[in-house]
Amino acid sequence: MRCHDLKTFLNTPMCGRGLQNSQTLCGMPAVACSLSVLMSVLIAVLMSVVLPARAMAAERQVLAVAVCDSYGDLKKQIGWVGAQIDNPGLAGMVEAGLLLATQGKGLAGLDVKRPMGIVISSDGTDIAGHGFVPVKDIDKLLDSLQSVIGPSERVDGGRRITLPSGIALTMAEKDGWAILTPDGIDASIAVDPTPLFAPLSEDFSLGIKVFPSLLPDALREQLAVILQQGADARGTPLDGVALKIAIEGLAETESLTLGLGIDIAKKRVLLENRTVAVAGSKSALALLGAAEGSLTVATPDTADGKPAAIRLFVAQSLPPDTQKQALQSLQQSLPDDSDDALTKTLFGVLRELLFAMLGSGGIDAAGTLDTSATTEKQPLPAVTAGVRVKDGAAFEKQVKKLLGDKQSLPDYVRVQFDAGKVGTTTLHTVRFDLSDVPGAENLGESLEITLAITPEYVFLLTGGDPQKRLSTVLESNGQKNPAGKPLATLQLSMDNLLRYAAAQGAGPQATLAAERMRAGEPAPDAEAATDTEAALLQLLVRPIERGLATRLSAGAGVVRAAATLAAGLTHRFLR
Repeated sequence: MRCHDLKTFLNTPMCGRGLQNSQTLCGMPAVACSLSVLMSVLIAVLMSVVLPARAMAAERQVLAVAVCDSYGDLKKQIGWVGAQIDNPGLAGMVEAGLLLATQGKGLAGLDVKRPMGIVISSDGTDIAGHGFVPVKDIDKLLDSLQSVIGPSERVDGGRRITLPSGIALTMAEKDGWAILTPDGIDASIAVDPTPLFAPLSEDFSLGIKVFPSLLPDALREQLAVILQQGADARGTPLDGVALKIAIEGLAETESLTLGLGIDIAKKRVLLENRTVAVAGSKSALALLGAAEGSLTVATPDTADGKPAAIRLFVAQSLPPDTQKQALQSLQQSLPDDSDDALTKTLFGVLRELLFAMLGSGGIDAAGTLDTSATTEKQPLPAVTAGVRVKDGAAFEKQVKKLLGDKQSLPDYVRVQFDAGKVGTTTLHTVRFDLSDVPGAENLGESLEITLAITPEYVFLLTGGDPQKRLSTVLESNGQKNPAGKPLATLQLSMDNLLRYAAAQGAGPQATLAAERMRAGEPAPDAEAATDTEAALLQLLVRPIERGLATRLSAGAGVVRAAATLAAGLTHRFLR
């Protein structure tokens, strides 16, 4: 089995026709596949990324690692998810499916306390992959999976398996691992997976980590050719310059990590991405000082004292070169040649605000959306947003110039400069007449935006009592807020959002989802529980050494609410 280049390899039977054939392993209900299918998938992925290893030319380097949590932990996680989605027997269904698939034998011989996965490695001249399954007794495991993966035979101290698809694999046992390799490839070149699996399995239920900078140059070039040819075949050719930049970026990327986690202890589900740049690269230099940003923009408390329906914090220090690049990007992305006068004017104000923000040396911004004070007469939520700027007076001058031109504004927009004061802060208002807007009865007769400008900060407020909120904000504005950690935090209190949506006519399913979000929390704190992470859908962007980490997480209440909404949509679709 030899592949002369990546394109030849990608056209191997297992990558194309072979993968289709491997579907014959799952000629049973999905739930009955369980770990048997997981093992089959592991084999399929292994085969689809393996180039036969030649004689070792240098010390092998790891190019990629994929890890799945231990079977024991997966069963617990499936059980927890089942409890959240009104299916407490989900784990039992999976176990029953497994017994059906293995003809009642289960997974005898498997070490259910350790993870399994794949390691892709290279010596610079080849790419080889090995699958690792933790075992206590390899013979018992092979016997239990015989109805799924086929029979095995002993060869040279190992085992040989021929899958129903016709693909042959060898399995060798070493240090408690069953090592899977394509037939004819020496398992002895396999890299020890234990130190590679441990950090990923500790953080995620399913984790993948790749090391793009270690990919041989020749394969990176072939990858670019294949991507371009694939795009051409679909009739959507890629931009050559953009593709070149992307491929070159791989050489500057030390590692990419993507993980899915079910954290039972913290009652949440998360999806996380981590990117680390090569030391000394342009990407690494661009991230210098990213952790030094601080949040000084204050936000008001909500009307009911509970967390806001939406909260956003951004704090990032930008070096001069990055500021310059950001300004250039803004000029290109916010053109001033729109045919629509209002669009051109609003883009102009936004452009001036962003320029003023970047001129301050970074991004220091915050915003909240409060739905707790909405009424039938005032249905719009209270929005408060603020940003630090280099020179508030200069920005104010530009705003008056742009909005003061009556020819640039339609009749339904009214601007009033110097409309009021809060302390020494001057307020300007922009009112939009919504009477002719479809659905205006749900929005109110008009939308008034208040623009408050201080020497170093700009605030935008709408809904509720803007002057009262601004007065509260200015009392603490300018002080460092420890909650606003670099780089960004976005929090959605789904309980508040669902109740607001229900009040605005979203239907009984939104109300039911909000109620389900509170279900399952310990009494008598069920109501208070909605103020904790159980009700939060949260996006975090954090600096790590030479890189960034992005995490999207959903609390248990959000999982319950999502299941309720999905059930409602399914019922409506099938009705």
